[in-house]
Amino acid sequence: MDDEKLLIERIKLGETELFAVLLDKYQDRLYAFVLRTVRNEDDAVDIVQEVFFKAYRSLSSYKARAKFSTWLFRIGYNHAVDFIRKKNKRAAEKNIDSVTLSDERYHNRELFAFKNFMDKMIAKLPRRYAAVLHLFYKEGKSYADIAGITGQKLNTIKSDILRGKNKLKEILIDFENDNRYFNLKEVCNG
Repeated sequence: MDDEKLLIERIKLGETELFAVLLDKYQDRLYAFVLRTVRNEDDAVDIVQEVFFKAYRSLSSYKARAKFSTWLFRIGYNHAVDFIRKKNKRAAEKNIDSVTLSDERYHNRELFAFKNFMDKMIAKLPRRYAAVLHLFYKEGKSYADIAGITGQKLNTIKSDILRGKNKLKEILIDFENDNRYFNLKEVCNG
């Protein structure tokens, strides 16, 4: 039994203070994912709090068939989608905020700038593609894990990731054409 499964079993048996270990481990990653989906920092914070509260209350029903992170991100995805559905569509489109990355995560200034730039470009994608690309690239989730998180079929996830990559490529080409001093090849290779 791995450490995380053992930790979860201990929490289920009454050592509830250990849930803080899971919170510390996943809170930043879940926040980044939810933020990518809802595109508003305050809403993302609220949703992540709700997700951890729900995960804590539902931990007794968690079965280790899927990784804990997949189960947790599934709850996060469902909450984010429900939030978006409840919110007025026009208001949701007006509240698109660019995602900022923390300097402490990226020590190399150029890498930080590139990741920040790519986050801004991904934020221009439709939510469906932005969410799966975030899970695939930032979280390193497999197609199967992403299917489990989103509730979509595996082939749909493969297709969404491919379409997301193609749309991102179009956005980058348009950006390069609009900015004569920007060279996409230099950014990608440099």
